[in-house]
Amino acid sequence: MKCYKCGVTLSNTDKYCPRCGTLFDNGDVEKHADTLENQLLNFYTNKILGANYRISLGYLFFNFGYAFYKKMYRVGIISFFVLCLFYSMLNGGIEFIANSMGFYFLLFLFVIIGGIVYNVYYIWHFNDLYMKNAKYRVQKIISKYGCNDKKLLEKICKKDSQGNLVIAIVSIVIFIFLAKYSL
Repeated sequence: MKCYKCGVTLSNTDKYCPRCGTLFDNGDVEKHADTLENQLLNFYTNKILGANYRISLGYLFFNFGYAFYKKMYRVGIISFFVLCLFYSMLNGGIEFIANSMGFYFLLFLFVIIGGIVYNVYYIWHFNDLYMKNAKYRVQKIISKYGCNDKKLLEKICKKDSQGNLVIAIVSIVIFIFLAKYSL
């Protein structure tokens, strides 16, 4: 097998090109425990709160703030809006919604049940999704910088694996502001 970018000869088990760093889909990372990719994943996996548990304790207690902290922005944004909608429905119009027994009642049930199902799903699957995100980020770093300088890749992955505390705190402050003044 040859690399389609630089033409170097590869073995069938190579996950990336040793010359240019191009990634190939030749199996899962766990099958190649001694690869560079798995070594770089250690920077991400050692930082999971409650990694030994099936549930994500960080997401359970901090919800969208934890998702933003772990740089899983799509999950954080959806969680933020689900929680805002959930809070505004509980805060503002339970009597009106419960008494109307029409469209608003069905919407209320849909949002409440959907929000609960959404959050329970992410409580149980957040660690798995984080690992997929970490694998993607490591593969992106290897393909961008190549695989010649292991120390450089370790430095980049160490910096990338650090949580984004500023965005997490800002999102929580925005939620508190919205909950107090507009929801």
